[in-house]
Amino acid sequence: MASKDIQKEKNNRERILDFQYYFGKDADEWINKKQITKDKVVDTWRKKGSSEYPPQFCNKCNRYWAFALNSKHKKVGTYLKNSIFKGLRCNTVICNNCL
Repeated sequence: MASKDIQKEKNNRERILDFQYYFGKDADEWINKKQITKDKVVDTWRKKGSSEYPPQFCNKCNRYWAFALNSKHKKVGTYLKNSIFKGLRCNTVICNNCL
């Protein structure tokens, strides 16, 4: 897990260095380092297929849920309709609201 974090940091630094080279001495005025990190996270999330985040079942509240990307580009757990997913075999994982 730590090696993935190190790789992400390295990629972010490389992207920032590319922008600094391109913009030259005025680079700090043009580069928003927080936005670069956020954009990379959102791009990574969007490139994943929906099969990588299958529906889960919470046995405490008896509801199905899965991960989704909200309007603020954060990965959150959302509930799915029981009428559609009822009886679906899936992993039993306690949802964030029941933790």
